[in-house]
Amino acid sequence: MMVMTATNEEPLGPAPQLNVGFSDSVLLIVSVIGSVFLAITVHSIVFTKLKSAEEIEEEELTYEDQLVNADVSTLSRAERRARAHQIMKQQRRIAPTATPTDGENNMIEDENPIETSTAPHLSRKDRQKAAKAAEKEERKRFDADRRRQQEESQRIAKREKQEREKRMMQEAEAERKARQEQQIAEEMAAYQEWKTFLGSPDGKESLTVQEWIQELQSNRYAEVDSLAKRFQVDEETVNNRIQELINESRIAGIHHDNRFIFFSMDEMAQFAEIVKSREKTSVQDLREIVNTVIAD
Repeated sequence: MMVMTATNEEPLGPAPQLNVGFSDSVLLIVSVIGSVFLAITVHSIVFTKLKSAEEIEEEELTYEDQLVNADVSTLSRAERRARAHQIMKQQRRIAPTATPTDGENNMIEDENPIETSTAPHLSRKDRQKAAKAAEKEERKRFDADRRRQQEESQRIAKREKQEREKRMMQEAEAERKARQEQQIAEEMAAYQEWKTFLGSPDGKESLTVQEWIQELQSNRYAEVDSLAKRFQVDEETVNNRIQELINESRIAGIHHDNRFIFFSMDEMAQFAEIVKSREKTSVQDLREIVNTVIAD
């Protein structure tokens, strides 16, 4: 290969020799590599920004969809206003391409007359009015739902109160009947005890006071030890029972030395009058008075 060289006699000496073919190749390779890296960098930046924008738009759409489909009772006032604006936006977006025919209009149920009757092309002021009207309608529905819930809660509370009062009345009535039955049982037991003179522990032998008085009227006296053996009780029990009847004025007579001598009320009055007529009365005198009263 022929290399051209040039000589130039300059004051500083001869000029350097240049190889032109080698320099051009190096510059071309460096330019291509730089262009490739630059293209890769730009593509990465653009793709990342586009992806971020799509994700943001998808998140915004997801939030807007959630807002539109959300329960109004769980939203704040600002969220309800944003929901009304979003509904208006969706209606403006689909109005030109989704105009229903007359037949379809008859089949569609008008759930929100304010929202569905809004024109697709409205001024900003009209859109604000429509949004406020939609928000007002949502608030009315929310208040109505809340009133229904309150009324239902009140009905449930009233029914529970009535059932509780009914149970309390039933329990009070049951307690009253139980007390009444217990009182009747106690009175019957007391009456049975009152009318019974003595009874054996095994229940086989029993004698009422009236029956014992009839026996006394025939026999005039009763031995305590005989009564104790007859009813299988101790003598103290017999003596205590006789004394109870005397204190209750159900019988009259002389109760002394494990013996009871029966007197009628007239005889008891006669005995008392004789005793009072004497200044002093001994045991022997009492026996004589008793015999006199009985003999009469």
